[in-house]
Amino acid sequence: MPPVEQAGRVAAEEMRQDGYESRDAPARGVAWAILGLLGGIGLSAAFVAGLLALLAPPSTELASRTGPGAGAQGGQRQPRLELPLEGDAAAVQAAARSRLEGYGWADRKAGQVRVPISRAMEMLAKQGWPDKPNDGALRR
Repeated sequence: MPPVEQAGRVAAEEMRQDGYESRDAPARGVAWAILGLLGGIGLSAAFVAGLLALLAPPSTELASRTGPGAGAQGGQRQPRLELPLEGDAAAVQAAARSRLEGYGWADRKAGQVRVPISRAMEMLAKQGWPDKPNDGALRR
């Protein structure tokens, strides 16, 4: 026996003893596994295409809903679209600004008032942070 072949057999025997596989996976089994996966993918794609074809609206209905002027003919109602928010944004910002820069009641029953933020910062700098979490009352 040639030394190369003998070395190969010794190496194979050592690998077998160490728990390694002694040979490659069979090519036929790998090929069948790949074909099975590809077939499964193909069947899944065909199933999805069939569902889409079954559940899709007829093309004439789709064209009438998405074409130019869709919904205008036949007495169909147009969807209510949201109007531009420039006016709403200005109103929201004005309300927030009035709350930050004005006086008012935060909770009249508890006696808590809302003061402008600049005044609140002055009061906090003058009086310091309250010692207790619920002790937010003004000190005079």
